Amino acid sequence: MSYTLIGRLESRLAALALPFAAALVLAAALAEWWPVGLAAAMLAAVLALDLVYHPVLRYQPGWAALPLGLLELGVVMAVVLAFGWTFALPVMYYVARGHARRSLPTIHRIEYTSMRILLNPALVVILAAGIFLAGEGHHWSEFFVQWGLAVVVLIGGLVGAVMIPTAKRAEEAALEDLDRAGSADPEPGARYLALVRRLNLVGSLLWLLVLLTILFMVVKP
Repeated sequence: MSYTLIGRLESRLAALALPFAAALVLAAALAEWWPVGLAAAMLAAVLALDLVYHPVLRYQPGWAALPLGLLELGVVMAVVLAFGWTFALPVMYYVARGHARRSLPTIHRIEYTSMRILLNPALVVILAAGIFLAGEGHHWSEFFVQWGLAVVVLIGGLVGAVMIPTAKRAEEAALEDLDRAGSADPEPGARYLALVRRLNLVGSLLWLLVLLTILFMVVKP
């Protein structure tokens, strides 16, 4: 089958229109934006693959559908493992802070443990796949490729240097608040609140980088 780039992208968008609409409905029903963000991340992953391997596969033989599908599945799963679980963290945190403050140390332990065993390995997979596909398609000079790879490295650096250590200190501060409260309902202290503000600030920056990367991959500046 012979594809033009526009035809490939239009086919992809048409196939993903219904799942994206379902994500919009779910987001409206839950009054949360994470379904849209997760759907957008998966959409960006497959659109990026289309942009990268189109010059390599001007003509796509029928037998290539299966290996390309497996490649797309692997990249999408890496994106979901890297970023999908993070959408639930704000919900978990606000529920715990409002109704179960004694669980706050556990929330932060889940946070930094997930970053270490899920996010970091997934970033390595995404970086390796990006380098391979950019090399195969000779796209090293393209801005969206340079931006995307740089963002993956930057996210990995911020996670290792800021997010994981800060989440560990937030866990320690929450435990100190528990000890100070005794059997009473603990009140978050100033140190804990400052650490949470840092987590929220850097986390928002990371998501802004991800959304900008999705935009650049779609419009291909």
